[in-house]
Amino acid sequence: MIVIAANGMPIRLRVPDPRAFMVHKAWLSHQTNRQPVKKQRDMQQAELVFQALREYLPNYPIQPEHLRYLPKQLV
Repeated sequence: MIVIAANGMPIRLRVPDPRAFMVHKAWLSHQTNRQPVKKQRDMQQAELVFQALREYLPNYPIQPEHLRYLPKQLV
């Protein structure tokens, strides 16, 4: 991802795949040993990323074959 710094120069940022972040947060929200407040926040974050993917990032399809690098039980 390329972003523009405060001085106007482009900077390359290395960020995780938003689909992996979404799946991970959804998985965290279902862990029995997770604090209820954190579980709720994790699911909200997963839902927000899902909405952003659908509305603004159609080049990131949410399909199992595109998430093959994640454990199967997560996908």
